[in-house]
Amino acid sequence: MVVLSNNSIETFDVPAPSSSAGDPTRVNSVGVAGHRADVRALAVSSDDTLIASASNGELKVWNRRTGKVVRTMATGSYALCCAWLPGDKHVRFAVLEFR
Repeated sequence: MVVLSNNSIETFDVPAPSSSAGDPTRVNSVGVAGHRADVRALAVSSDDTLIASASNGELKVWNRRTGKVVRTMATGSYALCCAWLPGDKHVRFAVLEFR
């Protein structure tokens, strides 16, 4: 089993080294809902019900209890940090702009 950087999981059938069965073959592939790039920042709401995660081009808000994505927002650039504002209704994030 291999976990890739794009949040997918792949399972391979790998023949024994002594056999002449050939190369490994992919048996299954599963895509996991989430970021498709490295997560660079996390912020937990003050009531511990929501988590904000920021990566390259997007910010996601997760329900901490269920692990499901509540909302996905485009950041337009590479997000570096994020924080919940008082009241936990808004998330602030900063991005790195390449020029």
